[in-house]
Amino acid sequence: MDKAQAPGRMMIKVVGILFIIASGIGIVSAFITLATADVIAGTAFGAVASTLRIIAVYLIVASAWGLIVGILGVKHCGNLEKAGLLRTLAIISLAANVAYMIFSGFSFLALLDLVLPILFLVGAQQNVTAKQALGGNVQPPSQDDN
Repeated sequence: MDKAQAPGRMMIKVVGILFIIASGIGIVSAFITLATADVIAGTAFGAVASTLRIIAVYLIVASAWGLIVGILGVKHCGNLEKAGLLRTLAIISLAANVAYMIFSGFSFLALLDLVLPILFLVGAQQNVTAKQALGGNVQPPSQDDN
């Protein structure tokens, strides 16, 4: 497949890599949070330990999702046949981040969490549009395209 056929390829690949990096950091943070919860569980701050465990579980789930999105984005960035899947993943990520922002309260950092899913969605939408322009007649990508 010609790289020109997948105009969102580079954006999806870069954002996918950023998703992978952020997810790795999130997983490490989750395990640090769990370790902290275990350390303070026997102290006067035992109630805080339960909250930290809940936060750690959220971090693990969110990071696992980000890792999946990032890996699939990097793997399928040049494949127009998978453009719809990538767009769906971006929409789910964006919706989850908006829901988190609504329930946890608005903050500048929460607003920054919207940047990656929006950029991923823009790249995926460019590929969906390119696929539609080709009439859905897309050749499977060769191994050199990724």
